[in-house]
Amino acid sequence: MIRTTAQGCGGNLSGAYGEFWSENYPNEYPKLKRNCTWHLTALPGTIIQLEFLDFDLEPVGLYSGYNYTACMFDYVIVEDPLSGTAWRDLCGNTLPPVMRGSGNILTVLFGSDTDDSYRGFKAQFQSNPCPDAINDCDHICIENQGSRSCLCYKGYILNSNDAKTCDDIDECAIRRHKCGQTCLNQPGSYTCDCDPGYRLMADGFACEDIDECTELADPCDQRCYNLPGSYACACDPQFTLTADESACEPVSKNAVIDNTTTAATNSNNTGYDKNLVLGLAIALAVSLLVLLLLLLHLCTKCCAKTAKTSKKKIPPKRRGSRVDVVPSQQHVNYVRQPRHWPGTAPDFMTSSAAPFSHMKRFTELPALSVQ
Repeated sequence: MIRTTAQGCGGNLSGAYGEFWSENYPNEYPKLKRNCTWHLTALPGTIIQLEFLDFDLEPVGLYSGYNYTACMFDYVIVEDPLSGTAWRDLCGNTLPPVMRGSGNILTVLFGSDTDDSYRGFKAQFQSNPCPDAINDCDHICIENQGSRSCLCYKGYILNSNDAKTCDDIDECAIRRHKCGQTCLNQPGSYTCDCDPGYRLMADGFACEDIDECTELADPCDQRCYNLPGSYACACDPQFTLTADESACEPVSKNAVIDNTTTAATNSNNTGYDKNLVLGLAIALAVSLLVLLLLLLHLCTKCCAKTAKTSKKKIPPKRRGSRVDVVPSQQHVNYVRQPRHWPGTAPDFMTSSAAPFSHMKRFTELPALSVQ
């Protein structure tokens, strides 16, 4: 079976069964000038039936010295377009009678003004309601060629064993809900709740944090800090929290008696001497600066020495048998040569003299005198 629902200001509903309600129901409808229309269409070839489940509109009465007997301000009108009949002057808090159309179509109109507002209404329609003789349905019975079919209201499901009993749907258990924090199952529906320290918002689903510091009357003696779902208290310098964690009391001057025991004497004590720490920090900074300057001086001296050394020319290595004197230079390049005695040239390298004949010169050397 087809089931439809609608909320807000008007709409089109069709099927074997449907529900609709006024704007903001079950809260008060807006204080606005409204003209809302619902077009209801049951199954083809059936008779539509309309029933109001809740009804609370502005009543007729005495206004500005005039006694109104008709619904002049907020009202509901039900029309049967096929027959041209209508049910008018529906207002106040009395449930209207059950209405049956001449066919499968009905129209519901709701009007309001800007002065007062009430809870509004909730209604349902269905096709071919069963006569009492065959109506054993838990909720809704629809006649179909002498037999009956059962339907359930929103939030219920038809029992598959007997096809007539309606069982509640636990939206919270199957997570078919919109609650931000806590879901509470209700017959045919559910409601939302919030954790401690939060409150339900206007939409009925989301939760917002409660600022206890601004909304509660003096939750703390001196300082208050709001927290998600809670709050915390603190004290000014020279004060400390009491056991209830909300009041503050002065710190005793004799809180520290034993010099060997380190204790905090107020809520602003950090456990160390700030002046000592500041002095140590300055000394460390000066030491680092001196070390940096010393490294810079050593680096400069080393770089200068390296540059001076690199300017000296390294004499090239040459092969030869004598010392070459280069007049164009200010110094003499000494070339390694074969060992020979001073004042003589190695004859065996340049003449045909007998080998080692030059050794005779050894005898001509002057004798060394020892004193």
